Amino acid sequence: MYYLLNTFNHSRYEDGGLSYSILEERFLGTDYWIPVPNQVVSILAIRDNTTVTVGSSSCVLQAGETAQRPNVAVGTHVTSSAPIMVVAANYEADHYGATYALEVPPVTGLGCAYFSPHSHAHGYQDATDMSRICILATEDGTMVSVGGSPISLDAGQFAEFSDTAGIDVQSNHPIYAVYINDVHARDPWAGEYRHYQYAFPLVSASDSLFQGVIEPSNTAGDVEICVVSLRAGNVITFSTEGVVRRTDTLSLGQRLYIHIGDIPGWADHSLSILARQPGVQMTRSVRCGWAGVSETTWGTSLWGKAIPRVLNTSPFRTVLPEHCTLRQNYPNPFNTSTMISYDLSRSGYVSLRVSDLLGREVAVLEEGFVEAGTHQVIFGGNGLASGIYFVQLNVGTSSQTKKLMLLK
Repeated sequence: MYYLLNTFNHSRYEDGGLSYSILEERFLGTDYWIPVPNQVVSILAIRDNTTVTVGSSSCVLQAGETAQRPNVAVGTHVTSSAPIMVVAANYEADHYGATYALEVPPVTGLGCAYFSPHSHAHGYQDATDMSRICILATEDGTMVSVGGSPISLDAGQFAEFSDTAGIDVQSNHPIYAVYINDVHARDPWAGEYRHYQYAFPLVSASDSLFQGVIEPSNTAGDVEICVVSLRAGNVITFSTEGVVRRTDTLSLGQRLYIHIGDIPGWADHSLSILARQPGVQMTRSVRCGWAGVSETTWGTSLWGKAIPRVLNTSPFRTVLPEHCTLRQNYPNPFNTSTMISYDLSRSGYVSLRVSDLLGREVAVLEEGFVEAGTHQVIFGGNGLASGIYFVQLNVGTSSQTKKLMLLK
C-alpha cells in the first residue's frame, strides 16, 4: 500500500506530487538515519508511550500519534523505544518544485547490494536530467562501490552519485541507497524552470520479492516497472486475469523495464509478477502529462519478503561471521537429502555447485547475490547414483570444497 498526495494549481503546468509506501509493522524498527535532504521528517508511533529521539531532541508519542521535525540534517540518527515509521519529505515553498517523499527503512532493513533503475523517459521542455543515487553509511569504515567507483564513508556520512542509466551498488557494511529522479526543466505554462522529482529507497536483497502485484494502470500517463533479478537464469512471468501474458529469463543483475502497452489487460486488471527463484527487486514510476508534455510524476519501491534465508536474524544488529566458510554437510553419509551450510562475512556474488567424481556438474544450489550471514541449502539425491560427490563454494576469488557421500 502506498500514499499519494497530488497538489493542483491550474496556472502552472506541473502538479506537485508526494508518494511513499506505507510499510507493514514487520518492516519497521527502532534505529534509523536520515538519508536525504528534506523539508520535514514525519514520525509515526504504533505503540503507546514511545520515546523518540531525533538527534539530541526527544519526545513521547502514543500509538497513532505523529511528530514532525523540519529540516532534519542528512545523517541525523533517529532512535525509539518501540517500532516507528519514518517519512522524509522535500518540496520548495510553492510545493511545485523539488517535491518528493519516501519511507525511510530502519537499519535492520538495510543491505549491502542494490540495483538502481534508469531514469524514466520524460517529455519535459529544455530538460537536464540530474537524477542521482544518495548513499549514507551507518557504520565507520564502510567501503562502497557505486558503478565501480569506490568511496570510504563513516557512520552518518553522505555521498551522491549521478545516476541516469541505472548502476549497481555494493558495500562491506549495510548502507542506505536512495534513488532520486530529478529533471530540471521549463514549465511550459508558467515559463519558469523547476525540478521535477520523485524519490524512493532501494530495497535490500534481504527484503526482495519473489512475487509482486501492481494495481491496474489506466492512468493518463506512462507507468514503468523495473524488475531486477538477484539470481542467474531467473524466469519471470507476467500475468493478468490469471493468464500468463509474458515470460522473460533474466541474468544476475539484469534489469527489465515493463510499460502499460507491453502487457495485455494491465490497463484494467492487476498485474501479477512472479519469479521462479526468490530474489527480485521492483520499482514503479509514473509520469502523467498533457499534449505530450509531462507534469505529475511519482515513484515507489515495492516491498516484500523472499523465502527466509539468513538464519542468524534478530530484532537487533546481527553479528556477522568473520570469514567465508563452507561447512561439512549433515548428515554425511546421507540417503535422500542433506543440509549444506555456509557463512558469508559480507554480501556478494555466490556460486554453490555439486559435481560428481568425474567433475560433471549435477546441481546448482546457489547462483547470485546473497546477503552476509549464515545460510543453509538442502541438497537432494533423487535421481543420483550412490557414490561420492563434491560441493564447491565460490565467493569472489575464494573457493572451498567439501566431500559428500550418497548411500542408497
